[in-house]
Amino acid sequence: MKLDKRACRKVAAKPLSLPAGHGLLGAEQIDHLIKAEVHNLGHTRTLILYLYPRQQCAQGNRLPRWTVFITRREFITLRRDEGGKTAWLLSMLDRLDCSYRFLSRCAFCTRRDEQIVLRFVGEKDSSVPALNALYRFQRRLWEKRTHQQRVLRDQPIVQRMRAVRALPRGLPAWVRQSVMPAYLFYDRTGRKKVQAYCTSCQKEVWLINPKNRRTTICPHCGRKAVQKTRASRARWHEDKETVQLIQCVSRTELIIRILKVRYWYAGTDVAHQHLYETARYFVGQQADGTPRTEVYHYAEWHDGATHWQPGEYPRPAFWNSGFDAEDVGAVYLPNLKTALLGTPWQYCPIGQFYRQINEPIQASTFLAACLEHPVIEHLVKVGFTKLAASVAYDRDGSQCLDESQHRTHRILQVEKDDLPLLKTLQVDARWLHCYQSYLGKKLRGRQQLLAWQVELDVRDVPEEILDWVRVPRFLEYIQAQAKFSADENHTTAGLVTLYRDYLSMCREAGHDLKKRSVLFPENCRAAHDEVQQHCRWLHTQKMRENFTQAYLAVNKKICYRHKGLQIICPSTPEDLVQEGKNLHHCVGSYAERVAKGQCLILFLRHTDEPEKPFYTIEVRGDQIQQVHGDHNSNPTLEVEQFVAQWKKRVLTPLFKAA
Repeated sequence: MKLDKRACRKVAAKPLSLPAGHGLLGAEQIDHLIKAEVHNLGHTRTLILYLYPRQQCAQGNRLPRWTVFITRREFITLRRDEGGKTAWLLSMLDRLDCSYRFLSRCAFCTRRDEQIVLRFVGEKDSSVPALNALYRFQRRLWEKRTHQQRVLRDQPIVQRMRAVRALPRGLPAWVRQSVMPAYLFYDRTGRKKVQAYCTSCQKEVWLINPKNRRTTICPHCGRKAVQKTRASRARWHEDKETVQLIQCVSRTELIIRILKVRYWYAGTDVAHQHLYETARYFVGQQADGTPRTEVYHYAEWHDGATHWQPGEYPRPAFWNSGFDAEDVGAVYLPNLKTALLGTPWQYCPIGQFYRQINEPIQASTFLAACLEHPVIEHLVKVGFTKLAASVAYDRDGSQCLDESQHRTHRILQVEKDDLPLLKTLQVDARWLHCYQSYLGKKLRGRQQLLAWQVELDVRDVPEEILDWVRVPRFLEYIQAQAKFSADENHTTAGLVTLYRDYLSMCREAGHDLKKRSVLFPENCRAAHDEVQQHCRWLHTQKMRENFTQAYLAVNKKICYRHKGLQIICPSTPEDLVQEGKNLHHCVGSYAERVAKGQCLILFLRHTDEPEKPFYTIEVRGDQIQQVHGDHNSNPTLEVEQFVAQWKKRVLTPLFKAA
């Protein structure tokens, strides 16, 4: 029964009855005084605690700041602020104030108040502090209340999980025979023929000329198994895998149950097994046909109506393996056809896709993608498994497809004759997009080029190369150049990039790419370095010409002499480098900016020492950007006055005239 708040308010404002000169009111080690009473409020026996601030009571305000009402089932607190306003709290006694020493600085007014609390909470040991006994009592009530709240909150999840069916009986055997690694344990006897135990089929078989850690085929079950001698087997050997079980929940919804399997061999041939569930994915179809996914994870620590909680399994920190959080694994196949029957995924090829790709998959994402992209069913059934994986798992995987079509070559937007090659290469979305670009250019030899790219994993062949070189000759040339780069550990993709850069620099340097000796140099690496040096020289020459041209028009007009100081222009980029070295700043790097017309660099000298660096000036248009001396020092007053006079008389009129 809940507390009657109206009845509680009637007894909540009881003033403190201690006399004005009582010793407790002057005890500085006490912050709050506690008065205890037991009343029958709303037909419920209730313990009432009045908490009075000591200093406030000493000043004449005897009303309690907190009034705590505690029954056998619940507790509640009425707080009163300095203005007299009240508010109800659900906090425990130790959390009424922010101070961590709150309870330790509280004291009962009399021994009788302490005994009332001990009797109410049922504490028989009178030596136990009453506040400690009350805290434990209140803690039990709080835990019970929060547990009830969690149970009430978990009811929708409990209803959700009632539709989940039991695990198939044949699941453990299927996991052992199809998912977990298989071993052939035998004793090393020195004989040619020995008897071994297969962990997959659990049968005794004969091995001829066994060898430790060799992969072979079990003669009985036909699975790949690793031969291991019992002597070399570790005392503790563990294998772990993830299995996804798909079950039908309703006509429009499936559940993917993430199961974790652990096998460990503790000195025996038969594995100890542990199978547990960590997550459940509910994949459904909404009214508009789009997929909807709800995720629940198993929270062992949760104390409520169920351990299943919404959200993905908590991702581990970097020091954990994260095995329990993985949702990629094997798919349980025996019940798959029955689970999908009568649902929107009745013709979903997830089983065929899993067999063809032959690696762990994420079933929840694949099922959701099948609703968004029905073309996945067609791609899997005609054998384009990796392309179907790109559509299902890549965000942009379907952009290279025309999903409105029904014929394979029209879906892939290629020629009909291209399908056998694309299927043999098992292209993904990126390779298909690459081939579509070749098809759009009507490139000859495109099939040969794509096959070469897929074989050597050369993802990109720049258009600059294909504009100058035919495909057969290009492939022949790159294969020949691989011999020169064998010692330098260059990949084929690196050679293609090197050749692309070589052709670009040849075009920049003005070489005739129609000449065979230029288009196909004997050693591409050496030719690349040679052309690179030539381009650098050309760049330097052009930069020097532009640098000289920048000062040619203003050289005589911008120079100025006044009161022992003068402004002169540099002649070459080397002058800037030398200026930077002498004055210890970075003006040497400004040569290219001057050549591009972004700024001008001028030198400030004494007229009697024109060769000795003094200050450096940067000018942009008619504005002076900076004036720095040795180690980027600021200009003196004399230099500032000279520069201001120069700007007024020379710089500003020069640009106004221009």
